[in-house]
Amino acid sequence: MPAVIVATAIGNGFGATGGAWPLGGREKALKRSHNFMKNKSRPFHLKNRPRLVMFVKAPILGHCKTRLAKEIGYGAINFYRHSTRRLIKALYHPHLWQMILAIDPLPETFSNRTALWPSNIARMAQPKGDLGQRMGYVFDHAPPGPVIIIGSDTPHIDPSLIGRGFDRLRRDDAIFGPAMDGGYWLIGMARRRAAPDLFSHVRWSSPMALSDSLASLPQHFAVSHLPILRDIDDKSDLAALPDVTRQVKMR
Repeated sequence: MPAVIVATAIGNGFGATGGAWPLGGREKALKRSHNFMKNKSRPFHLKNRPRLVMFVKAPILGHCKTRLAKEIGYGAINFYRHSTRRLIKALYHPHLWQMILAIDPLPETFSNRTALWPSNIARMAQPKGDLGQRMGYVFDHAPPGPVIIIGSDTPHIDPSLIGRGFDRLRRDDAIFGPAMDGGYWLIGMARRRAAPDLFSHVRWSSPMALSDSLASLPQHFAVSHLPILRDIDDKSDLAALPDVTRQVKMR
């Protein structure tokens, strides 16, 4: 993808505002959880607005959930499509943070796959490169303010966890949400201080991804952690989360 196209997509994504999505049954829990919105002494001004960037893939066989698809076939694609929709709806709260979808589509399917996600949510195309290069681009090019990046294969992420993440970034430089496989489901950066070697020498898709990422941060950085969650990578992960398979269509 030419660099100018990527830059344009990111500019539109971070600049768009998006409309409102009706809140679901978690409204009361959301109000209780997001104490960072009540902290009047250190408000987030609009120019420093918190931004939640969710990395998603077009639900195409062979392009996403490849390990799961080898075990259960096309059901993996249906699972990913429906679980991603649920996650987006649960986390879209424009009065708390701006949400941006960072989409990794096949180039020839990008234009006709945009309807898979709500039109009122800002979106951008992921640039080329490994995961560290793609996330680094987001941290480097977002407007001033804290940024949290999450994936789309951890169904138990909820608004209270995102709120806790932004709250911690008032004090700390970085925050991670560890995954059970040694990776992480969330990374957030306050972006008040530079981290020039962020994601250097990280062994992606390995049990060392989290520890390598932590090692790439400046030694003086204050880092906090959220609870450990399970990603959905294969059939054993689905079996470990029966509540997810009950709520999400597999066919």
